[in-house]
Amino acid sequence: MARFIDSWALSEELPWAKPAPEIFWHALDPLRVAASQAVHIGDLSSDVQGARAAGFRCGVRFVGARDYGTRYRALCRTEDPIVPPPDRILHGWADLPELLRTLFADEPHR
Repeated sequence: MARFIDSWALSEELPWAKPAPEIFWHALDPLRVAASQAVHIGDLSSDVQGARAAGFRCGVRFVGARDYGTRYRALCRTEDPIVPPPDRILHGWADLPELLRTLFADEPHR
């Protein structure tokens, strides 16, 4: 997946952690893209909540890899419900192109 990612923002390298909107804006800064044109895909409640707080077009919950270790599951509260629920669910990476087509259907292709 790394070849498809143009910007990273890791909490351990920054003064913010998800769901703080600043970490999402930091990831967008080098891309020069408005938050309203961005989609964040993550597996935790803090991912979806942070994307919403930052004004992203969509915060997508990825449920395609749920084989978490016991410690990660407890620390990240992977089973916590997302309230309100995410607008979109991504079940596997093969579904990503269709999801993006749906989210950006009203925009001309670049």
